[in-house]
Amino acid sequence: MRFITALHYKKASVLLITSQYETFGITVLEAMASGLPIVASDLTVFHDRLRDNLTGCLVKEGDVDEFCKGVIELMDCGKKREEIIDNALEKAKEYDIDKISSEYIKLYQELSLKR
Repeated sequence: MRFITALHYKKASVLLITSQYETFGITVLEAMASGLPIVASDLTVFHDRLRDNLTGCLVKEGDVDEFCKGVIELMDCGKKREEIIDNALEKAKEYDIDKISSEYIKLYQELSLKR
């Protein structure tokens, strides 16, 4: 089994997420943290991380033409691409492992106290 590595993200130009269903979508965070711009289906699960034209490009799921436009725009417009990358890098910091793990520990402690 092969896994995606940081090198894969660094070699890519744009991450496309065309799926119509996701649970959390760790790939989104990995791409954001590596400076890879994203064009993704506009799924509710991504709304905490991806904001259209701010931290990525969200497209109506299944709309191939809009996916193509999103990719072309990110490839052709260097200024917009850099703004999205910068915003996404900042957003990804909110999901730092130390911050997230402490939140989960706190949650589990609260849950165990309710028993």
